[in-house]
Amino acid sequence: MKPRHFQYLLFTCLFISSIYLAILHERYQPVGQQLLAPLELSKDSPWQQRGNKKQITMERDGARLDSTNPKGTVQLQYIVPNPQRFQLLRLSADIQTEGVIPGTKSWHKARLVLSSFDINNKWISHPHSVVALGGTNLWQHYEKTFTVHPEANQLRVCAQLVHAPGSMWVRKVELQEVDITPLYHYGQYVIICGWLLFLLWLTLPYAKQCRHKSWRLIALFILSIGISGVIAPAALKLMLLHLFPAHTDKIGHFILFTLIALFSTLICRKHGYVKILTDLVILAAATELIQLFVPGRSAMVSDWVIDTGGVLLGMLFAVAIDRLFKSRRSVGR
Repeated sequence: MKPRHFQYLLFTCLFISSIYLAILHERYQPVGQQLLAPLELSKDSPWQQRGNKKQITMERDGARLDSTNPKGTVQLQYIVPNPQRFQLLRLSADIQTEGVIPGTKSWHKARLVLSSFDINNKWISHPHSVVALGGTNLWQHYEKTFTVHPEANQLRVCAQLVHAPGSMWVRKVELQEVDITPLYHYGQYVIICGWLLFLLWLTLPYAKQCRHKSWRLIALFILSIGISGVIAPAALKLMLLHLFPAHTDKIGHFILFTLIALFSTLICRKHGYVKILTDLVILAAATELIQLFVPGRSAMVSDWVIDTGGVLLGMLFAVAIDRLFKSRRSVGR
């Protein structure tokens, strides 16, 4: 078997293993009881509401939230005190929406969140969103597991319409302590090591082609940005994204892979365009799949498509630059 074919075989094995362990295999197992009281708005209920009381109505098996104000918030919340007794919590609910009009920010939608607050009652920037919906969506079950922040003094389970007119129904809201299954605990490290070795094998031939020190520094800088983005914890990514407009991360994906493709094609054109394109598309897929095992992160097909678009554009730029220099040389002669 040729080394190239073995490389494809290894990618296929890692791909299947990643999908099985992260998606098909149950990552968490319940270790505690349901922490929330039944969803109701009686006088003694721990559930609290924010906004006009007429905007929240209790139905047979849940609650309905309605908003007509694009600058207002309608919210049901449940306060969970002393969260330090837990390490991992899974929040889940069934949700339906109708005619929700998203606002200007990415979080201006119908949302289910688990927000963290410190001892001074200040919001902590930490992964918190289970789902954020716009438009009309039929009943669907949503769930997500969160790591409890070490400085959290209070957690708030919130079903909310934030600057988003429309209607939202929520039922079967549950918060439960969970733990990682033994298979996932050990399997994730094996797969991460496999992916890192694969990426090293994939990129090493390109690194050897960087004969000039300046080219190596540029390539190392671009690669460092890419690796940092892949392994960055969700809390850090969330904090950075709040500093920039919506979809900045998608633009960053596109620009990064455009630059990677540009330099890879210019430096290693002898490898052939088909091989470079295949390698970079595989690289984009690998960086997404690794995120399945980074706490709070997830792999997204849309991000892989954006990365692939950046690869195509970068290669087109490289081909155009190469032809431009060739034409100038021919004119000079």
